[in-house]
Amino acid sequence: MNVQKAFAQIEDRLRKAREELAIIEEQIFFQMDVVEEANTRMVVAETPLAEREYRLAKEDHARLEQERTRILSTIEELKRDQDKLLDHLASKA
Repeated sequence: MNVQKAFAQIEDRLRKAREELAIIEEQIFFQMDVVEEANTRMVVAETPLAEREYRLAKEDHARLEQERTRILSTIEELKRDQDKLLDHLASKA
């Protein structure tokens, strides 16, 4: 097993996951504003359409949060893999 190659691959995947995390966090921040605006329209308008828009905005926000959780889990897994490889390299030294 080429540990250095595996380490480089993990580093690349970790970098990409962190980039994805930054993007999803921006989307979550934007979606929070969308949810707040939809909530205001729902309260003021009191129409089924406004209520539906609010519900859809909340569902979109929940999906983004789930994706964020998935990405964070991936990052943690990659960090564990990275630590194992570092331990392997240290044991060979």
